[in-house]
Amino acid sequence: MPIIVLANKTDFEEDRVVKKQFIEQLKSNIDYVIETSVRTNQGIDQALETAIKLLQTDFVEPQKSKDSYKCIII
Repeated sequence: MPIIVLANKTDFEEDRVVKKQFIEQLKSNIDYVIETSVRTNQGIDQALETAIKLLQTDFVEPQKSKDSYKCIII
């Protein structure tokens, strides 16, 4: 199952809770880590495009069962 991690509130650089080093470590272990800010619109397009691309790929490829059509958004 593909996973997309969104690191939000990148516009609050000085008040960052999750350190930049941890985000870079995540990027080396997870295929899709996108830093976002709704206020400045940073990364929003990339996040949506990535989600759509992954959903299209998942639904186009043959599935083992009809129960495998799932999307979890947390």
